Amino acid sequence: MSPKAVARDTLLTTLREQFEAAWIVSQPWRTEAEEDCRFVAGDQWDAKDRANLQAKNRPVLVFNEVLPQVDLVSGMARQTPVGYRAYPRGGEDQVVSTIATACLAYAMERTQGAQALYRGYDDGVITGRAWWEIGLDTTYTADLLGEVYLGRVRPMAIVEDPGAERLDRQDAEFIAKAAWAHEAAAKRRWPEHRDAFNIGDWLTGVGPSPIEGWSTDKQQIYLDAKTKQVRLLYVWYKVPKTRYVVTDGALGHTTESETGREAEAFLRTARRAHTTELGPFEDRYKTVEIKSHSLRVATMTGWRILDDQPHPIAGARLFPFVPMLAHNYTDEPFGLVRNIKDPQREINKRRSTFLHIMMTSANSGWKVHAGSMSKAKIRSLEEHGADSGLVLVHTGNFPPQEIIAKTMPNAYMEYDAIMSNSIRKTTSINAELAGQTTQQTVSGAAITARQRGGLVGLQGFVDAFAFARTQIGMHLLQWIQHYYDEQKIRNVLGDLLAQGQAEELPGGAAEIQQVLANEKAIETFKRMRQTELDVVLMPDATPPTIRATQFADLMQLRQAGFPIPPEIILDASDAPKKDAIRRALKAQGVGPPLPTAGQATPAAQSPFGGGG
Repeated sequence: MSPKAVARDTLLTTLREQFEAAWIVSQPWRTEAEEDCRFVAGDQWDAKDRANLQAKNRPVLVFNEVLPQVDLVSGMARQTPVGYRAYPRGGEDQVVSTIATACLAYAMERTQGAQALYRGYDDGVITGRAWWEIGLDTTYTADLLGEVYLGRVRPMAIVEDPGAERLDRQDAEFIAKAAWAHEAAAKRRWPEHRDAFNIGDWLTGVGPSPIEGWSTDKQQIYLDAKTKQVRLLYVWYKVPKTRYVVTDGALGHTTESETGREAEAFLRTARRAHTTELGPFEDRYKTVEIKSHSLRVATMTGWRILDDQPHPIAGARLFPFVPMLAHNYTDEPFGLVRNIKDPQREINKRRSTFLHIMMTSANSGWKVHAGSMSKAKIRSLEEHGADSGLVLVHTGNFPPQEIIAKTMPNAYMEYDAIMSNSIRKTTSINAELAGQTTQQTVSGAAITARQRGGLVGLQGFVDAFAFARTQIGMHLLQWIQHYYDEQKIRNVLGDLLAQGQAEELPGGAAEIQQVLANEKAIETFKRMRQTELDVVLMPDATPPTIRATQFADLMQLRQAGFPIPPEIILDASDAPKKDAIRRALKAQGVGPPLPTAGQATPAAQSPFGGGG
């Protein structure tokens, strides 16, 4: 066996052992997460309990109160538009900011990034864990390289290093994405590895099999015998690496080298150019060794490495995945659904029992004296005893007597009233937050206060989503800076102008036109590719309810005489095209109020339409 083959077999064994260990550790969470998703979809009965009730011809009801809770928390996130703004780190170059922000907006719109964001957020709310992937997609473009895209990954398909502790999971040694592929499709995708996908033969004992001797549990990780599918693993893993950084204390510059020899060559060149006015050479230049890593991605089955490549972006050290972790008090996060499954089970069983009592009490039975009716008439009474207009023919002095059912126990009714709000109490979602209050005399201020109280209990989801969105923006920008060349960026800016969306960018249409017409525009694009940029959310992640309240508070303070700058009020609002308004405000100032501006409307009195 060649050294290359030995190295590949060693890599296969290492990655497979890491994956299987992480798979086993995370299996309890995946089982719970799958059940969480079924509960949202309305599949809420245990199979044994359902079969037991159905065998007794008893009702099996589902009053799905989980879905409205998920819809509410999910809908709150969808009220905040998805957007990013990029700023050069350590500088205020508006042109670079405009270009970078435009490219982020294009990437999100072109590959349906908003839908991926929100769908992933749903995963986080339901299961406690969400994952997104950043990469290249060729689905909707003729570009050979594809479009930079954001995709949602089903959280149960990600298997991560269980030793990772950072919220962004970038301290993991590996992150794997698992996907199923049919035997025929896998052979078409990797024709050079056709012999690695003879699943049907292996499962029927035909020919040599790489899974021979594997336990049933291990086989089920990598094979689906029923559908003849194989599990493909895309394992991103770290390779240790030492970087050499030479610091220039006099000018504040740093130079990174891949090897020690490159660093030494740089120092020799620097020594020749060094002048004594900048101090001793040994004091000016220092070489620092930094223990780091590079990233590779292996495509594999449980028995073969199909491909092994470096990260598509040379020198990149970040996994192309972003997680969202909701309630993360233990090693396994959980979402909104986990703690309301028991209350939901209780509701279903209580309502099913209630209906059973009501149905049986309507026709509780008959007392028939022996010999007073024939067997045929008794069978007719059994079948039609609850029908209206029933005629009974009997012999003797003992007519059939209907058994009077007992009334619904008071204890049951009291219990039903006590448990009526069990799910809302568990989730902290009150009636005001859900928009279902029935009290007509409650003031708008009181409703707002209760809504704020409900939002406090959901702030964990808001914060986790905001952190994930920021990380996603940073990842997207890294890929954009690498793959977007000058012509691509020109096309992006031209499309925004043609579609009338340029006014929503920091510099507006005028600045974009200047960039496109500037003969030195290429220098701007090059500078963007070499500049470190910070990404912020636009607008911020504050829930709409809170933003509306803050805006109303600012307006009241301004009306009371406080010197609130109009720029602050604009930033606090949810008005569209803020950048265009900001430019007009800078050029023209605040105009006189309209005649009706001082007349308070219900919406102005309270952000939720209530009275003051």
